[in-house]
Amino acid sequence: MHTKQITKLLLGTAVVSAIGMTGSNVFAEDAAQIEAGPSGAVTYDNASGAYPVVTAVLSLPGSLDGYTYTSDSFLAEDSSGSLDMFYSSTASSYTPTVGDAVTVAGAYGPYQGLPEIGKPLTITQESTGNTVPAPLLETVSAINLTATNSEALLGSAAGYLIQLDNVTLGNAGSTWTTHANVTTSVTDNTGTMILYDWASSYSVDGALGGTAVPTGPVDVTGFIDFYAPSSETEFIPVSIVSVPEPTAMSLCGLGSILVGMFSYRLRKKA
Repeated sequence: MHTKQITKLLLGTAVVSAIGMTGSNVFAEDAAQIEAGPSGAVTYDNASGAYPVVTAVLSLPGSLDGYTYTSDSFLAEDSSGSLDMFYSSTASSYTPTVGDAVTVAGAYGPYQGLPEIGKPLTITQESTGNTVPAPLLETVSAINLTATNSEALLGSAAGYLIQLDNVTLGNAGSTWTTHANVTTSVTDNTGTMILYDWASSYSVDGALGGTAVPTGPVDVTGFIDFYAPSSETEFIPVSIVSVPEPTAMSLCGLGSILVGMFSYRLRKKA
């Protein structure tokens, strides 16, 4: 069991001043260009009118599982990539909804390998009810990257909504601990990686508190980040759905199930 506390600096006052004075972005425009550029003021709108579409809402203001959430967070994807928006709920009146097309102006800065626009000054809802890009269907081995710095995740699946099919959870058969960030594992037939229930920062994870962990195979959607001190990639869940029990014939093809780790970490994003 181990704990760690990380304080996130979303952006410095110099960046805020620059945005307020110029009213324009330093660089732009689609996700790939933003990831390839330096940290600083950006406008995420794909420039061509093919606006990014919200694929997942990660957190909304309110009280849940003993936490008080004061930030909004959502993933938005265009044809070139996907980014996370994480900002104080007082910074914008926009309430994210899956299927919205948006323009976001704010400060770009990767956080633990997650390409992120923090504290957006403006979010414009361009349209609603758009076709939502499907999550990236990946395997554990494909996204379980190990490196010496969080920048290694940029340009990979980081920032995307990701789906892992027919996986098992290390804490299967237990209950998600209330009011706690939980470190456990997720395993498929290609390998095992950390699954981090980040309840202190994301309300979708706070909602897991006190619920039963499925004992059988599940499909999990979520996103990845990189925890630098241990050079580990983490999978943060957004939803966990049980899949039908395999038939007797298909049981013959199942691999072994990991008896996973189950520990707690204290971490507050912002």
